[in-house]
This record gives sequence, C-alpha cells and structure tokens, in this order.
Amino acid sequence: MIRINLLPREEKSQRKASGAGIKVNDLVLPLGGARGLRLIVAGTAMSQRTRRGQLEKSIRRGGEQSRALAPQIERVNRLAPGTRELDLRLASSTDSRRDGPRSVRLMDELARVSARTISG
Repeated sequence: MIRINLLPREEKSQRKASGAGIKVNDLVLPLGGARGLRLIVAGTAMSQRTRRGQLEKSIRRGGEQSRALAPQIERVNRLAPGTRELDLRLASSTDSRRDGPRSVRLMDELARVSARTISG
C-alpha cells in the first residue's frame, strides 16, 4: 500500500515532534494537585491527633476530680434525706408561729365553752 502525505512540510514536522508521548507540562498540574491533597490529609490527621490527645487528657483530669470528690458526694447523698425532714419541720414551725396567737385564742374559747357546758 502506498502512503501519500498531503500535509505541508511544516505541519508534518510538528506532528512528528508532538508524537504520542506525554509532555512534562501535562504532568505538573496532576502531580501538584496530588501533592496538595497529601498535605491537606496530613494536616488534618495531625490536627485530629492533637485534638484526641487533648480530649484524653481532659477525660483523665475529670476522672481524677471525680475520684477525689467521691467521699464528699457520698456524704451529701447520705445527708439529703435528713435535710428534707428538717425542711418540713422548719416549715411547720414557721406556720405555727404565724398562726400561733389565733390558735391560742381558739383553744382558750373552746376551753371556756366546754367548761360552761359541763358546769351548766
């Protein structure tokens, strides 16, 4: 088979030079993008490790504080029912002081009425 080249000589030489090979400029953008992506992933990983370390330290500190305060918390829990009872007694004492003179008069009047009824 006979091959006939209809392209002018200038285009023919350009076509040969470009060829099917990959140019270096064609690789710069993808490689730069991949490198940038690696940097972003590495930075995120470092940030997450740092944050994890801080949270673990905070959890340890909270556990230590909880263990240190455990005896005091237990004592408060033991005293809580007694304080409720004292609050009730205090409330009834306050009510009796406020209504005291009226109840004394009422009891006195009842005593007089009952004394008349028995005498009479």
